[in-house]
Amino acid sequence: MRMTSTRKAFTLIELLVVIAIIGVLMALLIPAIQAAREAARRTQCSNNIRQLALAVSTFENSMRSYPAGNSVLSEFLTGTSTGNDDESGNDQTDTPEDPDTNQTTIYDGSMGWPVFILEYLEQTALYDKIDMEKLAYTFDGGPGSGFEKAEDGDTANQFAAEHIPSVFVCPSVEQTIPRNTQKDYSANGGHGKPEREPDNADGVFYCNSSTRPSDVRDGLSNTLMFLESSHIGVKVTTDADGKTRIEKQSYNPFFWVNRAGQGYVVPHDGDNKRRINNRKDDVLNRAARSEHPGGINVAACDGSVHFILQRINFDVYQAICTRSGNESEAIP
Repeated sequence: MRMTSTRKAFTLIELLVVIAIIGVLMALLIPAIQAAREAARRTQCSNNIRQLALAVSTFENSMRSYPAGNSVLSEFLTGTSTGNDDESGNDQTDTPEDPDTNQTTIYDGSMGWPVFILEYLEQTALYDKIDMEKLAYTFDGGPGSGFEKAEDGDTANQFAAEHIPSVFVCPSVEQTIPRNTQKDYSANGGHGKPEREPDNADGVFYCNSSTRPSDVRDGLSNTLMFLESSHIGVKVTTDADGKTRIEKQSYNPFFWVNRAGQGYVVPHDGDNKRRINNRKDDVLNRAARSEHPGGINVAACDGSVHFILQRINFDVYQAICTRSGNESEAIP
């Protein structure tokens, strides 16, 4: 007797149900994977900013002060400027030093703080390629920086400018724009325009600064040293027909500083409040920002690392950016 068997197959409805279930699972799983990846990137970012803070502490142990926020060569302290370094992009050639405020003239090509800590980040080979007696170099100062030319500075420093170490790059930013010659961290400059107004600076770093831990009277654990300043900012423009456009822009050269305060973060520069992750206004200049949802990584002067929410009370934010403002605010 011959046995026959029947093979059961999926009906169309059963197949559609299975596909729907798989789709739901994928919809639940993909955001979880993305969140896990972002958590890992944020952790790497916090490790980067911790390394920068430790490098500064090691520098201070050797040199008895923190490095300068930016260094202006002696020939530029006479009160002249090389031009095209105003925030608005206006030419500032031969602008004299203001005798009433004793402002130091800034120029395209001022050396920023990253240069001075390279040796303490195991980047001696890169540091040795920098000529400190010549201008810094950048291929692109970025829209809104007051520096719109394709490139400027001294090509003697081009190699170093174009080989930024990974410790200066936030991995979350690399997901948006691949690594180039721009960094994602900045020094705490307090209020105002620290890159050219050292007498008015109340942060940890400013032009030709040599701050010591003893100068941070508000407490090392209560004062910020570094903040995220993603080189991806937004620039808001309005068309002739009144339509608003928001574009992402690249800005924050490796160790190049000009009048737009590259390499510095301030909460208030005398003209505008620079809120964290402000997406409504042009936040390219001196603003703290990140690609992490909800806030930024920061490092305090004691080397501790924190994640500050972008909804932080603005008065608290200002207080933790001053080194000696007689505030008792702790970093939240």
